[in-house]
Amino acid sequence: MGSEVLNIWRPHEIIPNRVEIMAIRDENEGLTVVLASEHSRRPIAKLVFSSVVAYRNINESYRVRTWRTHDMTNVSSLSIVEHSSWLRWLRDESAGVLEEFDLTHYAIYTSDDCLDVAAKEPPKVIVNDLRENALMG
Repeated sequence: MGSEVLNIWRPHEIIPNRVEIMAIRDENEGLTVVLASEHSRRPIAKLVFSSVVAYRNINESYRVRTWRTHDMTNVSSLSIVEHSSWLRWLRDESAGVLEEFDLTHYAIYTSDDCLDVAAKEPPKVIVNDLRENALMG
């Protein structure tokens, strides 16, 4: 396998290239991530991952190698990671259980968070009421 490649991911046209994560909730319906524009910091959409295998959230200050390797200050906050070393590790760790699944490594890397999600299916994107805090609940 080659080196990791971050490909821009546009789950919905209303979501800008640079976002902030306002909330992360691990609930019965799945992993919910509330996104806001990096500029306005107002919630604009939420992503609901219903088929999550794993996720991790690391403060961006501790992902120095990732930020340097991919020059994260000049790319989209939302990516799909090809040739993911994390997915390889998950498959190895599962002792073959995950081999039958086509997993995708979704990366949401912001100025505060580096959220990685391994999922069997794309998330549902919910863009509805844009009033203050409407998407937070």
